[in-house]
Amino acid sequence: MKQLTEYGEVFEELFTKSFYHYGLLVGRYPGRFLAGSLLFTVICITGLPALKINLDLYKLFVPLDAPVREEYDRFFYPF
Repeated sequence: MKQLTEYGEVFEELFTKSFYHYGLLVGRYPGRFLAGSLLFTVICITGLPALKINLDLYKLFVPLDAPVREEYDRFFYPF
């Protein structure tokens, strides 16, 4: 069990050092990180009008080849 604890300590030290250096980088260049975040947000927003959300649970969770789908289509789609 000692080996597992050693691995945990190694990972913890690695993450601590990584986040420390990342924090120094962000602290040294805050304007660039802010501009990069805003640019990324603007790029992602351009696709928002094309987003189509399907809330029909029947279409989302019933398999295409399920017998219940054929019955449902036969009875409810003519209306």
